[in-house]
Amino acid sequence: MANVENLIHSLIQRTKDKKLLWEYLAGFPKLKDLSIHVATANSDYFLDPNHFDMDLSFYAEYKDGYFVLLNVEPEILLIAFPTLDARVKSPLNSQYQFQTELVRLSNLAARQHPNVEDFIDEFLADKD
Repeated sequence: MANVENLIHSLIQRTKDKKLLWEYLAGFPKLKDLSIHVATANSDYFLDPNHFDMDLSFYAEYKDGYFVLLNVEPEILLIAFPTLDARVKSPLNSQYQFQTELVRLSNLAARQHPNVEDFIDEFLADKD
């Protein structure tokens, strides 16, 4: 478990340093489907498609693999795929551990994408 916690802290730091870029999981259908399969196949809970919030689920590419933040209302699962062909059996936090840190990471990932309010504020502040 210490490795997972260290991994999350490293993901947070690399995201803050803009060394890791997060994209919306919905924009990568194959990875989205793989992530949902891993989450549902190994869950102690019944999860249906309504449990997954794709507006708050992200992935980051690292070398040939991916890290996925899968938002399963109201929790977040962290899944690592060394490649798209890797046989991943379960999320790294299958018991929903490290939620505080994962919420922080998810917030950092979300901030990499502009929202409507910030866009409008920036337009209004622009004097040109």
